[in-house]
Amino acid sequence: MTGGNDKVLSLKDFRHSLHRHPEIAGREVETQRLIRSQLAALPLEVLPPLIGTDTVAVLRGKRPGITVALRADIDALPVEEKNGIDWKSEIPGMMHACGHDVHTAILLGAARLLCQEEFAGNIRFIWQPGEEKRAMAKHLVGAGVLEPMPDWIFALHVAPRLPFGQIACRAGTVAASSLHFAIEVKGQGGHGSMPHRARTPIVPAAEIILELEKLRQREKGVTFSIGVLQSGAVDNVIPDTARFGGTLRTFSQADCEKMQETFIAICAAAAKKYQIEVNFLPSPDFYPPAVNDAEAVEIVRQVAGKDYLAAPKPSMSSEDFAYYLQKCRGAIFALGIGRHLPPLHNAGLLVPDEIIDKGSDLLRRLALTALRRHVSAR
Repeated sequence: MTGGNDKVLSLKDFRHSLHRHPEIAGREVETQRLIRSQLAALPLEVLPPLIGTDTVAVLRGKRPGITVALRADIDALPVEEKNGIDWKSEIPGMMHACGHDVHTAILLGAARLLCQEEFAGNIRFIWQPGEEKRAMAKHLVGAGVLEPMPDWIFALHVAPRLPFGQIACRAGTVAASSLHFAIEVKGQGGHGSMPHRARTPIVPAAEIILELEKLRQREKGVTFSIGVLQSGAVDNVIPDTARFGGTLRTFSQADCEKMQETFIAICAAAAKKYQIEVNFLPSPDFYPPAVNDAEAVEIVRQVAGKDYLAAPKPSMSSEDFAYYLQKCRGAIFALGIGRHLPPLHNAGLLVPDEIIDKGSDLLRRLALTALRRHVSAR
């Protein structure tokens, strides 16, 4: 990124440095170092890491008051960037394809702005690793990032589906739960000329996928997709195993558990029919539904003003910010970056730099408004 003695970077240069050197979940060592180098110039109490690559800093007001927390995720994705820019990713197979480099820069900008304000209370800034796939908010919360408990917590996520600068939010469930899963099919390999002497795992794997697709089309408020399918390496060799995986998304824990039972039943039926072994393997890194507090959403609406849009329904995307919301009143909202852009996780997504200043000022105003807000009993 930059040299050992880091200078104070503009938010744009800071973002570009992050974008050139993306790091995936739990490996954000240089990202953390750069964040901490930029915080050194600010009157903040920067805490020791809680789980490795996190950064938490506290800004204390001149008078006692409540505490507001602001969180940004910092990790990248294992995606090969396709943008033709001079600050594109320099790490093969990795990219900030979900805008977390921008989230990181926005929170740094908010910290710089809030250090110039006078207020009562405290503001806690959280740069969280591992939002993608590993749900490391769970571990950070477990390690005490919310101790002492803030009165409010907020986060934003850039959104290509919204006009630039528009803010979308809703009370209640705002994002679905997400369970990463794999299904492993174990057969018996053999020569391609003698399939009758083998037990191919490919045909039952294909049948299971088709049965799951029928189920997806029937169910309401539930979706799932297969993103990985692997089996064999030689075209005249019947492999021993096939493995595929994806994500299951629901709006409630009960629906997630019900769907897992159905998945297991489909796997068991295929195992019996083909006389093979089929295992359903759920990931331990579960994302619960994200549920926004109604009063926190009202604070977002008040700050957003004419840019506010009441989201009509929850998103099927997932967010490990849900783990903070299980403990603390708060809200996560979408910040529009332009409808013409590719979707999140796309190799061609390029979040415009211009959203950084807007997002930083938005978080500044949100924190100050929340600090003045009466905290009603939960």
